Amino acid sequence: MQLTHSPRGFTLMELGVVIAITAILSAAFLPDFLEAARTRMTERAVEDVALIHDAATFFYVKQLDPVWPAQAGASCSPAADPLQTLFAGGYYGRSAPTNPWARPYVASLEQLPGTVDGCLFKVSTLIPDQLTGYFSGRVKQGGCDRSICGTTPAALNTPALTAGFTHCCAFAARPSTGVVAGCLPPRKLVYAAGQLRCQ
Repeated sequence: MQLTHSPRGFTLMELGVVIAITAILSAAFLPDFLEAARTRMTERAVEDVALIHDAATFFYVKQLDPVWPAQAGASCSPAADPLQTLFAGGYYGRSAPTNPWARPYVASLEQLPGTVDGCLFKVSTLIPDQLTGYFSGRVKQGGCDRSICGTTPAALNTPALTAGFTHCCAFAARPSTGVVAGCLPPRKLVYAAGQLRCQ
């Protein structure tokens, strides 16, 4: 009598062991992968802000009378949307830029009291609440605090956008000085009594 070995698949026990090992490895490494993805998304947001600042700075230095995009003379009230001005002039490639979480970037001009040329170029966006510290630590002048950013721009201030997100911002310095109106570290820009100040 000859025994024949018929080919067969894996047993239920073998499949169970493979699935258990895969689940254990996934549980061990998945948080690291998710954290790396969130960190990368925040890095992209910081890079986007830096690119917008670079475009605004390039716009500033190319003008005969240096002004920020959409700035109307000495006034810090923009005559138009600064980001649209950058896009229309070919300084920035996206007309309606959004961050990695599909929240828009909003550019504005802020007045720094007590300065001759006190307009600062500010970019605001919304960052997930758990990543605000990471964003704040990566931008040169700015952060994710109401004392730094002031009031949330109307374009960002809707319940659908703000749920689980915090208003973050970054300021660009006048190119001639390289610093925000003399506000050198460890001093920082803060809003106090409705005005932007260096403390």
